[in-house]
Parts: sequence; structure tokens; C-alpha cells
Amino acid sequence: MGGTKFCVALVNMAEAELNVIREIDTYISSQMVVNQKKVNLHCNYGVAVYPKDSTVSWELLQKADMANYFAKRKKNNHVLCYQPEMTYKINWKSNLNKYMEKAQKEGSLALSIQDTIRLDTGELNYRKINVIVKKPFGGNFDYQELLGLSEELDMRDKIVENVTHKICDYIREQDALGYQYNYGVSISTAQLMDVDLMSRYFHYLKRIGLDCRRIYFEVFEVAAVEDYDLYVIALHKCANRGVRVIISNMLNGQVGIKLVPQLPIYGVRIGRWLLKRLEGSRREYEYADGIIHAFLAISIEVIADGIDDSVMREHARQIGIQSGRGDAISEAQEIRMRQGE
Repeated sequence: MGGTKFCVALVNMAEAELNVIREIDTYISSQMVVNQKKVNLHCNYGVAVYPKDSTVSWELLQKADMANYFAKRKKNNHVLCYQPEMTYKINWKSNLNKYMEKAQKEGSLALSIQDTIRLDTGELNYRKINVIVKKPFGGNFDYQELLGLSEELDMRDKIVENVTHKICDYIREQDALGYQYNYGVSISTAQLMDVDLMSRYFHYLKRIGLDCRRIYFEVFEVAAVEDYDLYVIALHKCANRGVRVIISNMLNGQVGIKLVPQLPIYGVRIGRWLLKRLEGSRREYEYADGIIHAFLAISIEVIADGIDDSVMREHARQIGIQSGRGDAISEAQEIRMRQGE
């Protein structure tokens, strides 16, 4: 079934008293019987407050509708109050594609390249490649931030395909120059589990003749994987195609270290926070050492990210970490991408 909208105006209500919405939701969500069938209704709520959000009735409705848009992207029966950044994000929904085209035309769309090397030999393992877009108000979007915004605004597929083509164009240029490197690219868990999107992704790689065995997927670990079985199936599909999957921020997510032995992955990426513990107290050192060797014991490669000095690099190498990247190894290069390039 589809849905419908309704508006409730609450007079003389303090913002802290908005728990009354929960009472409304309890009433609406009560199970009912329609034509002898049990029906459960679900509702999401967007809230705008007078005079904090606006003193004009039509603008209050508009902002409540914005809040409801983002509430619907959460689970059922979710309540969200309007926040100013919602207006900014809604504006991005209509302008993001145009801005990406403008960024490429003006040269504010760039690729960031950083080498991941073998710590024992100094040989190149793979080149991590990201897309960077200049923000209109200063600073950069990195690819993970850009993906998060595009997923929130239902524009992930368009952005991912745009970025994929740019990255593959760069790889083909490097191949034509005789540089047959392996490359690491970032993808989100939502991308990984999107069957249609990944099918188009691999079809594109095949069409341009790029061997999947040269690709490393650095998958953002997430706080929650709604369908763990589907997650594992998606990982197997990548592995079967020859793509080496690296889970980033493994220790921050729900999948976590206890499930690693069941995952068909090539490696895990650990961050600076864990590397710093190798330089801390004995207890901190043993903690970091235990985590790292838990991965190594089951033949999962450990990639250290954020190696900023020679001391950290040497600690990582001595403890058995195979690969790493950071300013102490190779500074990131920024390559501008303009239309026609």
C-alpha cells in the first residue's frame, strides 16, 4: 500500500512536550481489521516548532514536511524535528548532479591517489583511489561523505556510476602508459548489498576490459547490517569474481571481529587509533597486538591506515602488519579531472 499525509497543529505546546506524538502514534498504529483482514499501519512524523523554526504558517508546514522526508528514511514510526541542515540537504538533492558536472568542468573534481605498500619490502600493494569534490562553501567532500549524502538523498546510483567511470578512465590511462597497478576503491555496505548496482558495476568493468583481480574493495563497516546473510552472499559474489575485499573500521561495526572467520575477505583496515596503542602502555600494546594477531592467525591481511611517522611504521612492521599507507609512506596525490579528460 502507498501512504498519505496529514497535519496536526498543536497549540501552546512546548518542544519538550512533543511526546504527545507518541500517544498519537500508539492510536494510529493499533491493529485494525479491514474486510476481515488484520492491518497494521505505520506512520512517520516530521515536526516544526513555532516560533523557533518559523513564524509563518506555510513555512512551518514546509519545514515539517522536510523533517518528515528524512523521518521516512528511518525505520517505521520515527519522529524527527526540523533541523536547519535539512534545508541544505534538500537543496543538494536538486543540485547535486549539476554541481558534479560543474565541478568537473571547473576542475574542482579531483582524484586522490595514495599508495598502500608492503611494510617489509617497500613494494606497492595497491593504489587507493578516491574522488574529491570541492564544497561550494569551502573544504572538500571525500568519497565516503559524498556517498553518505547521495544515499540519504536517493541519488546513490547516479553518483556511484559517475564516480566509477571517472576512476576507470584514470586506470585505463595509467594502463596505456604501461603502469599495471592494482587499485583500491571505497564502497559502502549499502552499495555492496545492492544486487542491481553491483551487477552494473561488474558489467562495466568487463566491458572496458578491467580485470577484477586488480581491484580491492574497501568496504565501510557500518553500525548495523540489517540482513547479515545477504551481506555474506554479497561478499562471496565479489570474491568469486576475483575482487579482494577489505573491511574498513572492522572494530566499529556490528559485524565485528567475532564473525571475521566466516567472511570471505582478503583483509581488514585498521586506523590510527589502534596503531597508537602500540606506542602506549604494556596493557595497550597487548590489546592491539592481540587484535592484530587474531586477524593474522586466520590469514587475513592487516592494512594499517594513517602511518604518519617512521616510529609508527616500524612498530607496525615489527608486530607483523603486512601493508600500510600514510604520510610517512606516501603522500596523497591530487589529480584534477576536467571535462574531456
